Amino acid sequence: MMSPTSRRLVFAPALLALCALVATPAGASSSSDKKAAKAGVIVAADVPSSWQSSPADSSSDKEIEKAAKKISDCKEYLAVRKTLDKTPQAKSRDFATGDESLSNEVWVFSSASKATKAFDGMSATSNEDCLTTLFQDQFEALAARDPSVDSVDVRIVQTSDLPSVGDDIVGYAGGAQVTLTDGSVQRLPVSNAIVRVGRSILSYTFSGGPTPSGSYSTAFLDVVDEALDTTVSRMEDAL
Repeated sequence: MMSPTSRRLVFAPALLALCALVATPAGASSSSDKKAAKAGVIVAADVPSSWQSSPADSSSDKEIEKAAKKISDCKEYLAVRKTLDKTPQAKSRDFATGDESLSNEVWVFSSASKATKAFDGMSATSNEDCLTTLFQDQFEALAARDPSVDSVDVRIVQTSDLPSVGDDIVGYAGGAQVTLTDGSVQRLPVSNAIVRVGRSILSYTFSGGPTPSGSYSTAFLDVVDEALDTTVSRMEDAL
């Protein structure tokens, strides 16, 4: 049977790739806008020095997009990805403490109206079902490789339980409930917060390791809140 740590390593790539609602390859180049976008990414100084970091991994993006094209509820999700693929952007490293991790991406549009249109697509209610189905399919494929897993149940919902920052904000929360063949249950939380700041959009992805409760530690959430406030403030200054 896999240990919780090794199981986390198996599921982690799917968690991060799927939770980043609109993760895309690098967008169109614009030196001034790309410079502005970098102001909004999380950097080492925004998290405790004890946290580890690694380069952002977008190797699953194409696989996720291919899977989304087979799901009717993912029409808006795919449209947003197409838009952001053409937009100047910057991406943070992945920061982690134990099994909990945090990263973000920033896009800078030519106008606030274009950023608002993209944000509206990110806020579409169909994204709940799209992401839930995407997660379910990908996690079932991963679970099939582990004989200790009996079943996986995924649910992602839009949430309004968010801080008041930026001009607009929306979030998605949920994760996977993994039932093992010994009857025990592990829950993996995953969350995405999307903030519009003027003509920019910042998307924050954070996830946790397998635990019976499926909740984040208080210390981790405090850092997430602080990093969000700090990066939004820098973005406001950059624009």
